[in-house]
Amino acid sequence: MKRQSIFFLIISIIVTFLYFGCALPTEEEPDICENVMIFSGNSDLITDMDTPVLLESETPTRGYITNFEYNITQISRIRPTTVNNHTVQANDILISGTTSYVAYNTAGDIFDGAIQVIKKTGKKITLEYEIQFRDMDIICLSKQGDDLVFGGMANPDVFDGKRSFIGKINLRGPKSSRIVESFVFLSSYAATGVTKLDDQYYVSLGAADGGIKILDNNMGPVQGTLETPDILADDIRDIEAYASGIVVLVGTTDSEATNGRILIIKEDAVTKEIEITDFDSPEAKATIEVNDNYAYLGLSAKGFQVCDLTSEKILFTFDNPDDSPLHVTNSISYHENLIFSANGEYGFRVLDYTPSQTSADIVGYFSFSGLTDENEQNYSANHIAYKSKCLIVASGAGGVLYYELSDK
Repeated sequence: MKRQSIFFLIISIIVTFLYFGCALPTEEEPDICENVMIFSGNSDLITDMDTPVLLESETPTRGYITNFEYNITQISRIRPTTVNNHTVQANDILISGTTSYVAYNTAGDIFDGAIQVIKKTGKKITLEYEIQFRDMDIICLSKQGDDLVFGGMANPDVFDGKRSFIGKINLRGPKSSRIVESFVFLSSYAATGVTKLDDQYYVSLGAADGGIKILDNNMGPVQGTLETPDILADDIRDIEAYASGIVVLVGTTDSEATNGRILIIKEDAVTKEIEITDFDSPEAKATIEVNDNYAYLGLSAKGFQVCDLTSEKILFTFDNPDDSPLHVTNSISYHENLIFSANGEYGFRVLDYTPSQTSADIVGYFSFSGLTDENEQNYSANHIAYKSKCLIVASGAGGVLYYELSDK
């Protein structure tokens, strides 16, 4: 009986190894299926650093901030990768434990993207592996158990006129063929966000003919067809699950609406609609984060706002640092009393704010002025994420910037 048990154990291990592909491909021998390529981590993209960062004051006298409660140190930069001979730009970040997932896409009429899986151990940053997508911009990420769900915009000339899509990566053992098989093409121009509540995925579809598509656990339509949204709303910028349901940020581009909106969705219906200012900003990034019943809104040209989802009131607006279209609020991240704001080529800002207050104080900002990549393209803070004293900035052409906060 012992020998038989050992035999079945060995067979089980072999099957598990083959099924999950425990050995990732190398950079020289990637796992390729159609337009998807998986590479093992390329350490050449990583620059280890130990550089102190000082925030600057936004007061007329400027100067450096010396009374911030934390020390900030840049510990790493990961340069953007190249997909199909195009250098892609870092655009979105998701942090889960000590692992980060970064989405890349390409500006303009080119559609190439990537996802990097990055591990942080102490101050050491390791690129575990990278998945490249020819003819597909990767815009949004959502981790659900062992799966990383992603979405974006595909080249319609390559995919028979289809643009918006989502797909799934099994993080226990990514395989290019399974990723290709997971693609689900939807209506409108781009999948701008994806989240999950109970056993259903909610996908936000931006621009004209947009809306929310609800999919089951296998990414099939709960009702109707994939070509028709279940909830109609043009220009949806972001979506998130929270305690009271699904919250959605809606703009006015390619829409008959004259004001922005926050939608609260339960199951397959809009239960609350909150009108907010028209933040316009066509094709720009705008985000929503929910802290208890307060929605933190990164509204591009209209700066940062806080909305009380219970009273349906905007508590306050924190304007962008100036009128430059390159210095708008692309995203925010929060922890306790701190708000971190990604403001494009301006850099990132740090605010002091307590939920329910009607104002916020600017602690300072870190300037991206003069920061350029190897091709003299400016860094741009497109997305910012903070967790467990690790601050990560997706900086477009600058790639991914890792900072660590420590108590003074």
